[in-house]
Order: sequence, then C-alpha cells, then structure tokens
Amino acid sequence: MREIWLHVEGGGNSTQKERLRQGFGAFLGTLQDRARARGVRIRLTFWGPRSETYVAFARSLRQNPAILHLLLVDSEGPVSSAPRHHLAASDAWELAGISDDQCHLMVEVMESWFLADPEALAAFYGQGFAVNALPKTRDVEQIAKATVMSSLARATRDSQKREYHKTHHAPLILARLDVGKVRGRAQHCDRLFATIEQQLAGGTT
Repeated sequence: MREIWLHVEGGGNSTQKERLRQGFGAFLGTLQDRARARGVRIRLTFWGPRSETYVAFARSLRQNPAILHLLLVDSEGPVSSAPRHHLAASDAWELAGISDDQCHLMVEVMESWFLADPEALAAFYGQGFAVNALPKTRDVEQIAKATVMSSLARATRDSQKREYHKTHHAPLILARLDVGKVRGRAQHCDRLFATIEQQLAGGTT
C-alpha cells in the first residue's frame, strides 16, 4: 500500500476545497508525518455535498482498486449502528463489497469536533467569545446537529471574528484543534485515526 485516499464531504469551489484540504491536512498532521515516514501518501479529496462525495468514492474504488479508499461524511443524525450500515440505511447508498473500516463518520457534523476543544475555539475567536454557550456534554457525538450549530453561533456572535462562518472559519479552526481532545470526546473521530494508524502499521482492511 503506497497511497490512502480519504474522500471527504465538504467544500464548494476550488478555493474552498483547497482551504479545507489545508485545514484537514493540519488536523491529520500526525498521521501525515507517520505516513511519509513509511513512504505512504495520504491524499485528501473534497467533493462538496455528501451525495457527490459518495459517487466520487465509488468511482475511485472502481478505477483504482489497488488503493485504499476511505469515505468520511457527516452522519447528519444519531448513529446507533456501524457506519456502513448507518449510511446504507440513511442514504440508501450501495456499499456491498466495501468494508466497514472504509466508511467513517463525523457525528453528527464536522463542527461537533470543534466543541471537543473549546480552548481552541476561544483562542481563535478571541475577546467576546462566550464559552458558556457551548454544551458541556462530554461525548460531543451525543449533541444534535441543530444544537451544535446554534451553540456555535451564540458563542461566537460577539467575538472579534463575529459569528461562526463555515467557509471562512472551519479550515482555520480544524488546523488549531487538539487531536487528542477530539479523539477523546468523539469516538468516530478516534476510529478514523485508529483505522489509518493500523494500516500504516501493516494492518489490513
């Protein structure tokens, strides 16, 4: 295995996708370093909406079967089953022949990861950031998407950078997150890291 392709939901135009690639690249920095040391390339690709991400993932599987392909999308709701089963049920995607280790979720949404590191948010938004507006729930994957987004809006509204803006702020926040904190409070994020770590250590999918 010389390459791992991570197909990620998100981004709009080419500039937005490149900014997300940089943000995710920084967040996955420890994995990137480990991969390079082993002569493996982790390629991050962003495809916009979740449906287009799935189509691109499936197409890449057919066209490049020797490469390890991983899918990463928002769960968009509570998760009570394995990621592959969740996606087959929620989106009716055809995932036969794809292992569960190839399917990964941001539960319930990417911004849930941000709530796992309020210190990073406070440092980014500066004066006026209202940390008390964020939910105190330890497991951020138990916080509904609507609550994640509304609490972020309330916490940032009067900050130096103003209210949270997905396109402008998300890549910069991703680059600041403490990976250990996020992995400790979001088990599906931990699962993504663990899957890639296993592959780099010589595991199989």
